[in-house]
Amino acid sequence: MRRYSGTSILVLAHILLILLCFLPAVSAAQAAEPVKPDPLILAFNGYKLTAYDVQVKVHDNNVLEVTENITAYFDQPKHGIYRNIPIKNKLRWFINQETIAHTQKAKITNISVTDGKNNQPLPMEKEANSNQLRLKIGDAGQMVTGEQSYVIRYHYVLGSDVLPQFDELYYNLIGDGWDTYIGNISFSFEMPKAFDASKIRFMFDTEDAGSEVSYTVEGNRISGTVNKVLPSGHRLSIRLELPQGYFRNVEDAAAIIRSGLAVDFMLVSVLLFLFFGRNPRLQQYDTNASLPEFTPAEAGYILGGDAQKRGRIALLLYWAEKGYLVVETDEFGRMFLIKQKAADDGMKPYEQTLFKALFISGESVSTETLRAQCIGVMAKVANAIRDYFAEPARRLYTVASGRARNLCYLLALVSLVLVVSKMFGDAYSLTDRLTIAASTLGLSCLVFPLIGFLSYYARKNGTGSISGQLTNLICLLLVMGMLLGLLVYADALDNESSLSVLAVGVCGIAGAFTRRRTEFGNRLLSQVIALKQQMEKGQQNRSQPSSYFYSLLAYAYVFNMSEIWAKTFDGLELEAPHWFRGRFINLYSTLYFSNWANEELAALESNMTNNDSSGDGGSSGGGGGSGGGGGGTW
Repeated sequence: MRRYSGTSILVLAHILLILLCFLPAVSAAQAAEPVKPDPLILAFNGYKLTAYDVQVKVHDNNVLEVTENITAYFDQPKHGIYRNIPIKNKLRWFINQETIAHTQKAKITNISVTDGKNNQPLPMEKEANSNQLRLKIGDAGQMVTGEQSYVIRYHYVLGSDVLPQFDELYYNLIGDGWDTYIGNISFSFEMPKAFDASKIRFMFDTEDAGSEVSYTVEGNRISGTVNKVLPSGHRLSIRLELPQGYFRNVEDAAAIIRSGLAVDFMLVSVLLFLFFGRNPRLQQYDTNASLPEFTPAEAGYILGGDAQKRGRIALLLYWAEKGYLVVETDEFGRMFLIKQKAADDGMKPYEQTLFKALFISGESVSTETLRAQCIGVMAKVANAIRDYFAEPARRLYTVASGRARNLCYLLALVSLVLVVSKMFGDAYSLTDRLTIAASTLGLSCLVFPLIGFLSYYARKNGTGSISGQLTNLICLLLVMGMLLGLLVYADALDNESSLSVLAVGVCGIAGAFTRRRTEFGNRLLSQVIALKQQMEKGQQNRSQPSSYFYSLLAYAYVFNMSEIWAKTFDGLELEAPHWFRGRFINLYSTLYFSNWANEELAALESNMTNNDSSGDGGSSGGGGGSGGGGGGTW
């Protein structure tokens, strides 16, 4: 056994004495160091939430007035935090061995964010999608570290309760979307009236919180704390069953207003059609052996569609009958138009425009040169015809009906905006508004062309095309079905959105048919229809002279019934037309001559309107609770 000398023992005693002298100084130095955040709250992703206080004032209309006091500690430089607040909540109940699922749409209003230390407003950006609203808090040009305090206030509008058995407060105090640890959680709920405190239940995710949540009830107030640190990805919820009828006046005023608007839009559109859109009956005219008082171009214009182009081309035969030109063919079958006299006051302004363009280079023009010579001319003629009928005395449709139609279209557009806004939810930012506007524009490109075609077919051939109208009605109904499908996909289909979709269709259809003819327009259309019907009578026209066949040949082309008109006179010996010079055999056989004229006019139509935008669109004359969410840093 080793023995220690007295000297060694004395040295060890001195060392021990010195250490004992310095021990108080070391302890004092440690006590003077600043207190650091609770080491039990671990930082993750460069930060942690060292305190989270949630204060909720519950109103009797199921609106929650929420104040969140969040204290964050940043281990790394950050701009701030973001807070995700759910807009869509998927709820699930198990009642009488039956699972009830419901998607609850919330509305977030009265949002504000301030600094918890000085109560000054903090920079904030709002970003929303169909599921949540993100509040991006902080200055993009500034980084922060250490302890920061945020106070977030907002109203959480939950709307009507879906359960017939009971009302309920089911709210996530802390959502499962946070990506760090949260400590020192406290809360308070101020209820609007008395409740059964035995029905209060706190849960971590889907498990009962038990003793890990301490709370007290004083009157209508519930307050408490959480006795543990909440890891990332977990939620804390309160569930309080309340008697049926606890919440009242919970109807969404905005939804009621939007539904009322959709119904009003439909009623207004129908009334506009009834008062301004219904047309008078066509008048009866005896056109037997009488020549029309209108030109082929005017007949084509009021009939609409392809008849408009045919009407302008048919002016060539009309002028030939009037003695302004002759038609000549050479031995090679080429056709020439020979000018006989200049345009005069016997021609209407639009006639003079086309006639002068035909003979701008000389007294004779071949059909082969018309393509280059008439570029842009037919568009000018179409505009001139529109201007002719724009005169107050010659308007085809009333000004009031035009305004009523435009109002119907506007109501259809507003209804479409209501549909799109329902798909995307409330607009919380400029980006949201631009998204709604762009989507509305895109859907308008589907809806309104169909409405326009429906309007076109409602007036085609003067009295409308039944097959065209049915086709476009079916297409419009399919588009409305597509809108309903998009609403289902966005989980936004309800009575309000269904009414808005219906309003799009009703207002659009009402607008398509709201076009009331003036007295002049009704008289002109009656005369055109009467002439067409007279030309279709067949044998009754055979007693007319040769000149009658030629004088109406231009109108037969407009009505697209040249062959029918020719067969009426087939087999009869007719005199040659005074305006034709040619060498064809059987030229004066009505069927042969009509087919020849029809082919030549069709070729002229192709040449003169090729690459020409003449605008023949139509005539004119005037599971887990609400709230919560989560957040992170940026």
